[in-house]
Amino acid sequence: MLLKSVKRSGTVAWSPISQERGFIAVGTVANAIDDSFETTADLEVMAVDFAPGAGKEMQIKGAIKSNERFHRLAWSGHAAGSTELPLGILAGGMVDGSIGFWNPAIISKQMQGEPLVARVQKHKGPVRGLDFNSFKPNLLASGATESEILIWDLANPKAPNVYTPGTPTQPLSEITCVAWNGKVEHILASTGVSGTSVVWDLRQKRPVISFTDSATKTSRSALAWNPEVATQVMVASDDDTTPIVQMWDLRNAHSPARVLTGHSRGILDMSWCPFDSSMLLTCGKDNRTICWNPQTAEIMCDLPSGNNWNFDARWSPKLPAILATASFDGSVNVYSLTDTGSGTAGGKLQAPGWLKRPAGASFGFGGQLSTFSKKTTPDGQPGRPTVALRKPGTDTELLQRADELNAAIQQGTLKDYCQKKITENPDAEEWQFMSILFDEDTRRRLTNFVGFSREDIAAEVLALKLADLKLDDPLNKPKEGKSKKEKAKEAKAEPPKEPEPPKEETPFANGEDSSSNAVDSLFGDSSGADDFLGGGDAPAAVPIVEETAAPAPAAPAPAPMSVPLVEEAVGPNEVLDAAIKRAVICGEFEGAVDCCFRFGRMADALLLAATGGRELFQRTQERYLALNSSQPFVKVTRSIVNHQLQTFVDESDPATWKETLAILVTYATADEFASLCDSLATRLKEVGKDSKAATLCYICAGNVDRTVQIWLEEDAKTGGAPSLKLQGLIERISVLLVLDVCKQEVVPEVVGDKYAQYAEVLASQGRLAMAMEYLLRANASNSVSAAVLRERIFNSDARNAYSVPQNQHPPFPFEFQHVGVAPEKPKVQQPLSGGSAPQAQVYNAVADAFGDAFGAPMQQQQQQQQQ
Repeated sequence: MLLKSVKRSGTVAWSPISQERGFIAVGTVANAIDDSFETTADLEVMAVDFAPGAGKEMQIKGAIKSNERFHRLAWSGHAAGSTELPLGILAGGMVDGSIGFWNPAIISKQMQGEPLVARVQKHKGPVRGLDFNSFKPNLLASGATESEILIWDLANPKAPNVYTPGTPTQPLSEITCVAWNGKVEHILASTGVSGTSVVWDLRQKRPVISFTDSATKTSRSALAWNPEVATQVMVASDDDTTPIVQMWDLRNAHSPARVLTGHSRGILDMSWCPFDSSMLLTCGKDNRTICWNPQTAEIMCDLPSGNNWNFDARWSPKLPAILATASFDGSVNVYSLTDTGSGTAGGKLQAPGWLKRPAGASFGFGGQLSTFSKKTTPDGQPGRPTVALRKPGTDTELLQRADELNAAIQQGTLKDYCQKKITENPDAEEWQFMSILFDEDTRRRLTNFVGFSREDIAAEVLALKLADLKLDDPLNKPKEGKSKKEKAKEAKAEPPKEPEPPKEETPFANGEDSSSNAVDSLFGDSSGADDFLGGGDAPAAVPIVEETAAPAPAAPAPAPMSVPLVEEAVGPNEVLDAAIKRAVICGEFEGAVDCCFRFGRMADALLLAATGGRELFQRTQERYLALNSSQPFVKVTRSIVNHQLQTFVDESDPATWKETLAILVTYATADEFASLCDSLATRLKEVGKDSKAATLCYICAGNVDRTVQIWLEEDAKTGGAPSLKLQGLIERISVLLVLDVCKQEVVPEVVGDKYAQYAEVLASQGRLAMAMEYLLRANASNSVSAAVLRERIFNSDARNAYSVPQNQHPPFPFEFQHVGVAPEKPKVQQPLSGGSAPQAQVYNAVADAFGDAFGAPMQQQQQQQQQ
């Protein structure tokens, strides 16, 4: 079908730029004069607009004058997209032997500047052969008289370098065509009026083969390489006595492999379709442009003929089925091969190659792959198509890991599986955590994991010496006490019966620190210690070896009754001891305890409180803890003693979550452990923004939903193959759900969905049985995708329909909707008559069934005809 036409006597070149694939360059051809006898030459860039209603005329984007006319045009994508040559470069072979280089972007007025990039005179005669290398667009081959062939390097278009492929062939003759091989970048072919065609190897800089038909030995006008077979080349003759096209196979160049005959006069140009090697264009002196199938030597179609010779025919390199022709009647036409217009088809119709699939593949359910291909025979002929069914495993790593996980689940060796994962990735804390939860002594191992091994800490505490305290360090020195005025004021505020505290340090009995004795009394084997520690065994006190410890810093006073009168504990004192003794003798333990508190004798206060009854001991204990609440270990102890672990978790520092978890593992009861760990995990996630630590705490809490949600969030932030990320998630979920703390009768919906997704991946890899196992695990969830896939796997094997009992068939995953039944139209039986009655009866039934879709029923038609 003729798409566009313009009145020009010019040779053409299509744009190789994808963005401007509708551009075409037209240069005034040599040896042609139009009706106005115009002798000037133009170089134009036109646009082929395929929009509906655009008309037949091509839009002229720009035009320039040329000093000489053109024998050949070539358009290269060299430097396309750059600021200097955004549309590549145009080259023209001129009548005077020169070659001009133009910037098509400037010609088409897309940028400003001088359109002529360079003009170089190297050839002695007119340049008829011109072709750019498709692999290296900066290389241009040109051919002219005296067998002269030159290679132009346009790395610098303004000053191109020129080379020769080798010594010119003998006898010297005019080169009419040059063409680069479309498969091998360093192979170039040329042909000329001598009838000899030469193939050049530019690496060796010499001809590798030359061939000619000894039967004809006529002039050759055009040459084209097969775009798919590197060793096949077509050569056309412009001699009117032998207007033929010969296919040569260089593997056997003694004679042409095939000859195409159909033109009545000499052939002037030829172009092989880059999208379909079974389409070849030729045009000649008989005014015809023919599309051939070179494989069968048959004419596929004949384009509309003109009134003069057709001297140029070019396929578009970017637009399938689009071609351009030029003739000496002064017209350049653009055709679409989808409709040959007034031309005639002389051979078999065939689908074009750009619509065919040389090979194809399609995956089916269950990992089955169906493929088809059409191999060519050694002589280049199309072979028989083949169809194959395969069951490949495209993701070998996933299948290997899936098999290992499935084997561990079936054999009950998930603990060993965890150890294997830890060996592969020692930094994987999640696997270490889940491995610990398999053990019976879980709590002890958890405290060890977070860095609080009881044995190690006991050894560390027992080995602690006074020198290790670094009391000389300013950071470890006790804070300065109150001023003398404050001390005096507090002393006056006390009742006068109370003795004044000594201003000088009192020597401690037996050379031991009173504060040390207080610690021993608090955590030693006193009668009230078991109640204080909740039944746990406390380690022995740290002995002080022949040194005097520095005095303990004074604690802040939270309440008036808890404020001691002294900054440092008062040691043995005759007056104080006598007062306490009298209080004890008369059973006034509460007063004795208060006296001990006011003079800093905390250990004595706790000892007396334990003797005075449980209620007094508990009040004294709370009083002591409140007085020393600024000390970190006292805050922890207070939460433990008062059973305030929930408050402790809510106020804990996310940075020290391991300490908090160790406290919960050591002191929380079995009933409250899970909820406390869940609260700690939520605090780490929301306040501390520590997803990894939150995951470990959620695992301890048995919160599968939140654990899997965090894993999904973390996986979304990482790269990698989606299937392998899903495999890693399923591995962790499978181990998580086996742990005692995480076992659930019904898997969460998020887990069911992931099981269904994983089963679909396994099914796509051909592991239907394994996929069904995961679907059964997810069956208790409300996952629709799991139900759909389960029903599909079951029905993928036709034997299941009769080999499996009906009550074990998976339910249909969708609801049936009753849409009703269309009312039946009444039928009127007509009497049979004649031999055609049965056919009329059949037609009537069909027409009645489809109503007016076929027009009026036959009975009505017959009645209308009778009337």
